[in-house]
Amino acid sequence: MGYRFSLVNANSVGHLVEGNILTFAEQTLSDYDKYFIPNKEFIDNFLENPMRDFYTSREFKETQIEFEHIFYGWKEIRNDLGSIVNNENSMNNLTQNRLFQLFLSVLKKLHYMLGSYEFKTLILPGSEYNELNIALTSENTLRDIVNSNYSPSFRSSDTSCLILQPKEIIQHENIVLLNAFKQFNIAYKRIEQWPGILIWQANESLFVPIKSMDDIPELYRFLEFDKRNAFRYINDRFNSVSEESKYYYFLHLSDLHFGNAIANNRKVRLLRILENQRSEIEESAKIHPIITGDLVDSPTKVNRQSFLDFTEMLNGKGFPEPTYILGNHDIDTSGLNFINKLKFEKSIISSLITNKIDVIPELNLGLIKFDSNTSGEFAQGKIGEDQFQIIGNAIDALRLKNKDIKFIALVHHHPLEVENPEWYEKEWYEKLLGNTGYEKTMKLIDSD
Repeated sequence: MGYRFSLVNANSVGHLVEGNILTFAEQTLSDYDKYFIPNKEFIDNFLENPMRDFYTSREFKETQIEFEHIFYGWKEIRNDLGSIVNNENSMNNLTQNRLFQLFLSVLKKLHYMLGSYEFKTLILPGSEYNELNIALTSENTLRDIVNSNYSPSFRSSDTSCLILQPKEIIQHENIVLLNAFKQFNIAYKRIEQWPGILIWQANESLFVPIKSMDDIPELYRFLEFDKRNAFRYINDRFNSVSEESKYYYFLHLSDLHFGNAIANNRKVRLLRILENQRSEIEESAKIHPIITGDLVDSPTKVNRQSFLDFTEMLNGKGFPEPTYILGNHDIDTSGLNFINKLKFEKSIISSLITNKIDVIPELNLGLIKFDSNTSGEFAQGKIGEDQFQIIGNAIDALRLKNKDIKFIALVHHHPLEVENPEWYEKEWYEKLLGNTGYEKTMKLIDSD
């Protein structure tokens, strides 16, 4: 069976398909204007004129009787149901409210209409207004899938497969509306490969990129004729030839302060967080870690080794060598640049920086590694004219070889003032001198 829905109702459709009946009911009754009125209108339209958005190859008479029976029960309660909204006593005793129980019964029947299918599929057009995406939102496409017009040998069974089709092309700002579909994250991870079709059943899910309308009948044919092995066949057929990711992700870290007891204890946890982040990204994507200073808590050989151990652990987990720059803690034992003495410790960490620009060839991108620790008061920082000239020469040299190369500048200190949040823990000198002058972060001396 096929069902066309507007994106404004995507959240409601998702809850009903997935069987989140209680969530849908409580949300509906939590706010009269925000939820009750839109959801009431959605259910009215859903039941009053099912022929408009439902497509089925069964004898519609049987299905129409089901809709009429549910609609009769809905009409009995819909006008009185709003009385529960914003009624504190009613909301506190929902499980004992007769209207609420009848509402749950209606929603349960709607879930059966949408959710009792072995396979569920969601058509996901891309965001561009091109021929393929327009076709994927066309009612003729859904009608063809359901009525087997693509091929005499192809038939999408009403008892085995639900086909959900948005009426509009999906723009990026509307994607959040689809989160009610519990398997949607599988497709979201590969958004750069849209358009496509998300397929799921009880314990499996799969996103399939669609290159042309010719892909659609073949995909649904697998679902119809080999249910047990459908996911394997579809994955082998479509995903083995899918394009590589068009995205390159930077994981931005800062102020690791290795050598600090707390930081050392959190090392394994930090790696787990990074792995979790990577798991949220499509497998074909490339990832590059960036660390913008304060690699260590103080520049000692032991702390340097602790940081290098961390980079080795990153490599062991499959991450590439990170790009990193120095912070004030990396070049001075106090972490404060105003004590500008030549110390052996200053070279311990700074020796890790061997070049001013890291180039990522596949992105045609250079990462400029500014050292903002040349001077400055407290932890304010300064780059200095000499360094600007050195980096300027390095940029010119790269542009002689590749005039189209782009650059991103990395710097440890704040180039702009930022309001300090309420939870910000003050430094000792801020506590000593009072709040005046420390409401914002300090700005890099030569940031202008």
